[in-house]
Amino acid sequence: MADVLASNSFKVYSAAGTTCLADSPAILYSVSQPSGTGAGTLAFYNVGSAAGTATANLMFTYVCQSNLTAPNVYNVPFNKGIVAANTGTATTLVTWQ
Repeated sequence: MADVLASNSFKVYSAAGTTCLADSPAILYSVSQPSGTGAGTLAFYNVGSAAGTATANLMFTYVCQSNLTAPNVYNVPFNKGIVAANTGTATTLVTWQ
């Protein structure tokens, strides 16, 4: 029997809000702005619930910039889960597994 390869998951943000992307260990593969427009930040937390956005759980903050369409941030492990908190209006694509 062949190994089963899991596929990547993705989420497109275009408005402010907090989302639990993964509630167990996961790897954040990339963050990009397909349209290259808008402004804001996308904060990533190492936690498995949207209620866990305390500063102690913050891994990093991605700053959305105009005309930035190439993917950024690759293979960042999160050992508890991934929660993303978006501020601003930038259309942002996040992929993880």
